[in-house]
Amino acid sequence: MECRNPVGPRAAALVVGLAAVVAHGASADSPAWLTGKELQRQLRQTVPTVHWQDAPLLEAVTALARANRVALLIDRRVDPGQSLTLSPPPNLPLVEVFHRVAENHGLALGWIGPVIYLGPPEAGPRLETVLELRHDEVRKLPANARRPLMEAAPFHWADFAEPRELVRELARQGNVEVHGLEHIPHDLWRAADLPPLCWIDRVGLIVGQFDLAVAVDGNGRSVSLVPIPRDVAIERSYPGGSEPDQTVRQWRELAPASRFQLSAGKIVVRGPLADHRRIAESIHPSLPAEPSSGGPQQTRFTIREAKGPLRRLLEELAGRLQLELRLEEEALRAAGISLDKQVSLSVADATLEELFEALLKPAGCTFRLEGKILVVFPAQRRAAGGGGGE
Repeated sequence: MECRNPVGPRAAALVVGLAAVVAHGASADSPAWLTGKELQRQLRQTVPTVHWQDAPLLEAVTALARANRVALLIDRRVDPGQSLTLSPPPNLPLVEVFHRVAENHGLALGWIGPVIYLGPPEAGPRLETVLELRHDEVRKLPANARRPLMEAAPFHWADFAEPRELVRELARQGNVEVHGLEHIPHDLWRAADLPPLCWIDRVGLIVGQFDLAVAVDGNGRSVSLVPIPRDVAIERSYPGGSEPDQTVRQWRELAPASRFQLSAGKIVVRGPLADHRRIAESIHPSLPAEPSSGGPQQTRFTIREAKGPLRRLLEELAGRLQLELRLEEEALRAAGISLDKQVSLSVADATLEELFEALLKPAGCTFRLEGKILVVFPAQRRAAGGGGGE
């Protein structure tokens, strides 16, 4: 991320008919970045027409992202001035347009919280995967050790910022000792402005661009910068269904970098985070893209006076909707939330999101959908969450 002219030379670029997908009200200098469910809705909006001809990559994708209040960061190892010539088919979802740009330049598109990350084809998937693993490790720490590492805050820096100093300042802000700062070489970066990210992600976004990861000690008060392993993977299990062997064959095509194993009626998958996203999408495709005007109505739900323990109502709803329920029980306990608490649910003509909000919000919980997986966790982590469905 060598610091160059942040705008770069002008080149021919044309974006037509974006009024329908541009979120109004944000200034050009400081957009109010979208996160959670608002971000997911915006990414599903269709782009009527977009055409780039010899446009500098950074200028082109940044303009599209900022117009839609979607935060985007390009890895320091990607040349921001390389020429972009691309005319995607009209009416693609916004997120698909970004994928087309990444494919056009041989880049990897990933997500760090609510931030689109464009990076090298091998390093990019490893970075988002290792950060997801750090999240899993930090969630297992005691609450007082976990809190500063998962605390979310906006993240920005000016032109000519030095990455080593950025990490040093983050260490001061989080009152966390960072070992291995000498592994970050001297560099000068162009400015960036990002929405709230948890402390682990803020540090990880910087050091990951030097193939470094954050290793957290047992008490959470100090971390070390270590090389990202060549083989970094996440292991998750999915329902095997009635024909697990056939499902595995299909998933091998979706996730060629992953390993599969059948165990006790479940399919155990070990691979990068991007593979898990594709598998989750194949289990339960996301809602269709929302056209710029009109479009089919979402399924609506009406429930009158359903009562019982929170866990049981969640299990019943997940079963009826054919969702796999994943409860972050340790985090819920740490937040003082009991899944045995008696709750009631009444909704009329509610969307899926409104249905779960009505059940979970009074109990101090929130959720995200990862394909066909419903993840429930404490509401105070909303600002530090990211990716789909929040």
